[in-house]
Amino acid sequence: MTNQIVLALIMDRKYERALDELNKVDDIYNIQQNGFMPYDFIRGNVFELMGLNDKAITLYNNAANLLEKELLKNPKDIRIVSDLGMIYAYLNRNEDAIRMIESAISEVPIDKAYTDHGGYYNKKIEINLVLGETQKAIKMLDKSAKMFAGLHYVNLIHPKWDSIRNSSQFKVAINSLSVND
Repeated sequence: MTNQIVLALIMDRKYERALDELNKVDDIYNIQQNGFMPYDFIRGNVFELMGLNDKAITLYNNAANLLEKELLKNPKDIRIVSDLGMIYAYLNRNEDAIRMIESAISEVPIDKAYTDHGGYYNKKIEINLVLGETQKAIKMLDKSAKMFAGLHYVNLIHPKWDSIRNSSQFKVAINSLSVND
């Protein structure tokens, strides 16, 4: 439940309250069907959204170290591989980020893993966004919206899209999605 509360607070741009909720979490990892993300990464995202990039980078580095150790123990866990790719993107380790997400996606091709593929594809969109490949990210939105577990209108309210929210290409992409999707 905490994850949903934190996400709602972030989407509402209530970052201090999101951090308060995250501080109640004792777990190291937010483990889900398609994710194995250290909570330090999530905290780092909130600090970055607040403009506190030094704090964010410290937390991103810690999250990367944690996942690199987990990857040594579980080298075939694509949740770890994909989330490490995400962290690398936020650390500007572009080649590593792309390599990791491509590796994860290759393990869940849509024709064999229909229910999982969308989640990993969405991570690739965010990685492209973070790496400044905004045109790639925007072009991927339509395909994602048609996938099981793909991005939908409400996902695009997230502040991570603020940097391109006013671009004409983003407006076209978001307008093509229905609020009812």
